[in-house]
Order: sequence, then C-alpha cells, then structure tokens
Amino acid sequence: MTKSVLSNKVSPARLVAFQILRRVLLEEAFASNLLASNLTASLSSLDRALAQEIVLGVLRNQLYIDFLLAKTSNCNLAKLDLEVLIALRIGFYQICYLTRIPTHAIVNDSVNLVKLNKKASASGLVNAVLRKIANTPQIQNIPILDDYKQLALIYSHPDWLIKHWVECYGINWTTSLAEANNKAALIYFRVNFLKVSTEVLLEKLARAGLKVTPSLLIKGAFSVTSGSQDVLLSFASEGLIYIQDAASQLVANLVDAKPGMQIFDACAAPGGKTTAIAAQMNNQGLIIAGDLHLKRVKLIKENAVKLGAKIILPICYDARIGMPFTNKQYFDRILVDAPCTGTGTLRHNPEIKWRLSEDKILELVTLQTTILSNCALLVKIKGKLIYSTCSIEYEENEGVIKEFLAKHANFQVIKPNLPENLITKEGFARTWPHRDNMDGFFAAVMEKVN
Repeated sequence: MTKSVLSNKVSPARLVAFQILRRVLLEEAFASNLLASNLTASLSSLDRALAQEIVLGVLRNQLYIDFLLAKTSNCNLAKLDLEVLIALRIGFYQICYLTRIPTHAIVNDSVNLVKLNKKASASGLVNAVLRKIANTPQIQNIPILDDYKQLALIYSHPDWLIKHWVECYGINWTTSLAEANNKAALIYFRVNFLKVSTEVLLEKLARAGLKVTPSLLIKGAFSVTSGSQDVLLSFASEGLIYIQDAASQLVANLVDAKPGMQIFDACAAPGGKTTAIAAQMNNQGLIIAGDLHLKRVKLIKENAVKLGAKIILPICYDARIGMPFTNKQYFDRILVDAPCTGTGTLRHNPEIKWRLSEDKILELVTLQTTILSNCALLVKIKGKLIYSTCSIEYEENEGVIKEFLAKHANFQVIKPNLPENLITKEGFARTWPHRDNMDGFFAAVMEKVN
C-alpha cells in the first residue's frame, strides 16, 4: 500500500497529532506552538480540537500511559521505535480517556500510523496491545506505592518533581496542584485598549457568538465561556485582543506603568506583557524591550505592530553580560520576566515536565540572579524593579529574591496592590493553577530607595 493511500486511511486529526508528538520528542518543540502552526491550518475546527485533545492528553498523562503500556505489552518501551511508541500512546489515550470514538477506528488508525512510518513489522503488536487494553478495563489498576511515587504515577509527573513539591508544599497541596496540571486551562484574553474599547469589543464578540466572562481582578481581562476558537483567533489576528493567561496579565499590571515613563522589559519576547504595558501608558513614553534571540526579538516587533503599540523599541542583547546602556539609573520601571522552568504553565505546556531536572533548576537560578543584578543598576532612585517567573519553584522565586536583597540593600520589597490571598507573608505575589484557575506565577516588586 502506498504512503498516500495510507495517509488517506488515517483520520486527519490523528495524523497531525502524531506528527506534532513526534516533533515534540525529536526536536524539543513546544506542542502549543505546533498546534497553532500551519500543521493544523487545513483541519476542520472539530479535527483541530481532536488533535489538540490527543496531543495535550498524551503529554499530560505520559507516565501513566507508558506504565500501563509496558504492563500490557510486556515490552521494554525504551526499545520500541519512537513512531511505534507514539502510535501506542495515541491509541491508549483515546481508548481510556475519550468516550465518543469507536475502538475499531482508534486501533485501525494506530496500526496505519506505524505502517505509514515504515514500521509495518510492529503493526501486529500495536493491534494486539490496544485491543487488549480496550477489552480489559481492570488493566488500568495500579499498584500501591510510596506516597510521592503513587502521586507521580497517577498524575504523570516525574518522581523527583513530585517529591520536591511534597517537601516544599505538603502532600495535599501537591496532590491538588498535580491534578490541576492535567486539566485544560481556561482561555483568557485582554482587550487591546490601543485599538478598541471594552464596550465595542463585547458587542463584536456577542455578534460572533462568543460568550465571555469578565475577570474580577484585572480590568479588560476575560475568560472564554463558549464559542468558536477560530472566531477568537480572528479577533486576535486583527489586534483587538491578545490571548494571554490571567497570571501573565497580572504581572504586567504590577509594573504600574504611567504615561511618559521610561520602561525596560529585559526578557520581553514574545511581547505579551510589553504590549500590555504600552496600553497602560496609552502609547506615551518609551519601552525598550530586549531578548537574547533575534528571531524572538522579531516576534516582539510583530506583536507591537499588530497591537498598535508604537512606543516599543525592540533590541537584541545578552542580559548575562551586562546591559546595552551607558546611562545608569535611567528607567522608572524594569521588568525582569526571567527565563525559568515554566512549571506554573504545565496545563498549557505539559512537555516541560519531561525535560526538567534538578540540575536545570540550579542552572536557571544562576541565570536569573545574574540578569536581575545587571538590571538593578539601571533603575532610577524611587524607581521599581519587578522580578517575575512562570515557575512555582521556591529556588527560582523566593530563593532568587532572598539572594538579591542580601547583596542589594538599596532595594526594598513593596507589597503589591492585589487581594490578600495572592500575597505571601513575605510580600510577594503568587498564583496557583489549582487555587486561582490561572497559571502559576511569582512576582516581587522592589523599590530602589537610594
């Protein structure tokens, strides 16, 4: 059977899901980027939704899926060809987590996926394993393990990460967090006040059949209740809205930017917070927005143009080796939204947890501390330095600020203007997926006193 014939025998959604998962594993690409790329452009809205469900579902539940696949097949999964393993994962997820798809369609497509990828010798294995899973519901039972290992397996997180969270936050908090990480996140967006008012936008959304709920916390922020994702994306492409998690919007608000200020967004790409700050300033003043990679700097520029943010000056530089400015104490506000593990965004980016290590956290802490210290030199007296991450790790957050303040006595922590439940006893802002239904973010607002 030819490759084109086999392609036609696999549903478009499953074929795209397979291609995306393969690239996530081989190229360390991000699933969310691939799901928003040309790979899904030709799919119907229903097929696009199914492809997304399969991709994110497999990545969220990968450890649990692999455990049961190994148990069912009596195979060492590490010795399977990657294409065979992906086809098995895709089939398993649909059989055990989705209820409206006939088993025969799932099995047939998984078998054809391995044939399509020149692994026909494994088609019998794939067929047998998936049919056994479908016909043996009790196979999903798991053994009793130590507390953190049981949690790690049930909620598909690395053992070491669950153990670390249990040690930091306790088992009940960790259980709720891990469970929330495997659920779909709300879709939030903000009104782009540089192009449209809230009232006019809401009328447009209603006519397009989109139902939204306003945030009680953030002006101009909404979550999507129902409606077509394609319609939402069309509003985003016009620059009328920017799709951005509520926690990320909160951080931009903590900058407390005013018209006429000089702002430095030190790690700005792709420009979501930068453009939000420009809107706060009503396009009056200056925002210098930097990033290490030229490709990402171009993203800042593209988003600034699309959203009508005219006061943003994108620059490419390396924050690790100093700042590209000769005039110290220049900026009223500096935002350091530092490179981080991203463990607060696992609902959106589940593949992150499979790429992390304890050593990686330590590497990032060194980078974060360096960038923050370099930026501190550029803050005006009475100006503010805002440090944020989309990580929930103590080391990257409180740990970094504690070390910074020990070496910079001329900065003091300012309690953010937020509800008390979002403020820690040390005066930092923290959000949690399971508690606040938004990404896990950390932010510290510090004022330069002399």
